[in-house]
Amino acid sequence: MKKVLFVLLVFLVTLSSFAAEPAPITSWTRQDSVYPTTPGVLAPQMAGATIYGDYIYVLGGNQGQDGDTHRVFKIKVDQFTGALDPAVEVTSFESTLQNYCYLGNVCAAYNDHIYVGGGGYNVGGPNRNDVTFGKIIGDGDIDAAWVHSDIFPETPAVYDPELGALVIVNGYLYMMGGDGEFGGIFDRCYYAKIKTDGSLDTWQTGIPLPEAIYFVSACAIGNDIIMTPGLNAKTNTAAQDTIYVSQTNPADGSLGAWTLQTEKFPMPIYGTRLIAVGNTVFAFGGRTVGGAAQSSVWRALYDPATHTVGAWTAATDTQLPDAVKYHDAVYSPKSKSLYIVSIRDNGTTIYNEVWISSPLYDRPVPTPTPTPIPVLRANTWEIYD
Repeated sequence: MKKVLFVLLVFLVTLSSFAAEPAPITSWTRQDSVYPTTPGVLAPQMAGATIYGDYIYVLGGNQGQDGDTHRVFKIKVDQFTGALDPAVEVTSFESTLQNYCYLGNVCAAYNDHIYVGGGGYNVGGPNRNDVTFGKIIGDGDIDAAWVHSDIFPETPAVYDPELGALVIVNGYLYMMGGDGEFGGIFDRCYYAKIKTDGSLDTWQTGIPLPEAIYFVSACAIGNDIIMTPGLNAKTNTAAQDTIYVSQTNPADGSLGAWTLQTEKFPMPIYGTRLIAVGNTVFAFGGRTVGGAAQSSVWRALYDPATHTVGAWTAATDTQLPDAVKYHDAVYSPKSKSLYIVSIRDNGTTIYNEVWISSPLYDRPVPTPTPTPIPVLRANTWEIYD
């Protein structure tokens, strides 16, 4: 009986912790000089990001030294302060391929592996039609080589997305939307189970998206995928303000219908970044109709019982330090902070910075090093008495 009560108590404490609403973001810290400057400044835009354990991973993108780049960086997070160590280069993607660009919202980590869905380019190409994955090994490094999944299904045609969205839910990887090199914008969604060795099982076809979309952003809470479409045509006047939710089946990974939410996004937006923290959905930056980058920080409460997104507000949180596009965002469960990476302003400036939010929950406190207690010896002069 005591064991049952203990398990129940642990469950209730865990549930309570998960359900606690994140504190308001009261400030953003701009940590500069994060990326190496040799052989040139390697700070990227158009990169993807994910977090696993103590490390943020920044993958691919475009920067001044390489153009479209195959470089991958790890950045260690200090769980007590939220500050970052300098970025360290780890195993890169294949140097012969220049198609790991436009990776925002298509990178995720699960069970000691990092996954990258599709990918595009500015010069070189072609678009990618698979998932690239790598194993995380000691000290946050990546195993000797990245591996490729089977290609996405090619019925009715090739699926080679850039600017789509990748989400992992209950051990299933979902890839949706995006822009193809030759086939236009996609309304497709595919999913595959992640096997114990990190590889992907056979691709399955999910419920199509409500329309063909790219510059998609998505996140997951519980079994549900929350998605904002971005653009539904190849023009920056086609930004959408809609939000959709699909319930996944944890038994087989299948998707339910995409349900249009009553509460719309506060403005038409594309290229924003959705991040779920507990039952709260955050949205950071992106562009609105006409292409102007935004510095917005929005939040909405999600109700898993009714599968609905509540009203969005920007009043709770301090807005970003600058307007931003082609960025990505992650949340660290260890430092309790949000991180904005791969930062480009409304013009062409790429920042060698990471923006760090104030903590959303109390951070852990380091354990003090105990002071050694002196060892007292017997009075050695007694032998002379």
